[in-house]
Amino acid sequence: MTKTTHDVSLDDLLHEMALISEKPDAKVIGEYLRRYPQYAEEISDFAAELAATAIAGDVDDVIEPSTLGTSPAISKALSQLQNRLYEVKQEQGTLKAPGQDLFAPLDPRQFRALAAELGMNAFFLSKVRDRTIEPETFTHGFRVKMADAMNVPEPVVAAYLSRQPSIPEHMSFLSEQKPEASRRQSFADAVKSSNLTEEQQRRLLSL
Repeated sequence: MTKTTHDVSLDDLLHEMALISEKPDAKVIGEYLRRYPQYAEEISDFAAELAATAIAGDVDDVIEPSTLGTSPAISKALSQLQNRLYEVKQEQGTLKAPGQDLFAPLDPRQFRALAAELGMNAFFLSKVRDRTIEPETFTHGFRVKMADAMNVPEPVVAAYLSRQPSIPEHMSFLSEQKPEASRRQSFADAVKSSNLTEEQQRRLLSL
C-alpha cells in the first residue's frame, strides 16, 4: 500500500531527501514543503545541514533561485540555507588559517582584560597561551568559554592548544615566573599552581 504524506515518518522523509539531493535548492525544498507541511521546520533545518555538509566536503554549492513562488515557508528555508552556508564558509576560512596565533593581536592590557573575562589571572592565562598545559586535559567547557571570549570557533581553540609549547621571549611582562616549555601540566594541576583564588579555581574546575 502506498503511503500518504501523513503516513511517512520524519526519518523516512529525511533519508529520502538525503538520497535525492546532496545540495538541496529552492525547487527541492519547495517540493518537500508542499508535500510534507507538517515537517516544515525539520525540512528547513535538514536542508541547511545537507548544504553545510556539501561545503565541508569541498563541493561547490550554488543555491538556485526559486521558480516556484516565494511562500513564507520557502523563503524561511532559503534564508536558513544561506545563513548556514555563510557560517560554514566563515568557520572553514578560520580553520584553514595555518598556525593561527590567537594571542598575537593582544597587547598587555588586552591580555590582562581577557584573563579577567575568563575568570583567571594573567599567570594562568600565560600557561594557556604558551601551551604548557596538556591539551587533552582541557575541558570542553573551558575551550568553549575561551572561544566565546576570543570570538573564534571552538575547534580553532582546540587546534591552538594542541600545538607544541612555546614561550615568547618578549612576553615576560605577564608574570614573574615563566613556565617551562619542556614540561606540561594537567589542567587541574595548572589551576592549583597558578596563584588563583579559591573561587577562581572552583569555577575553572567546574567548566
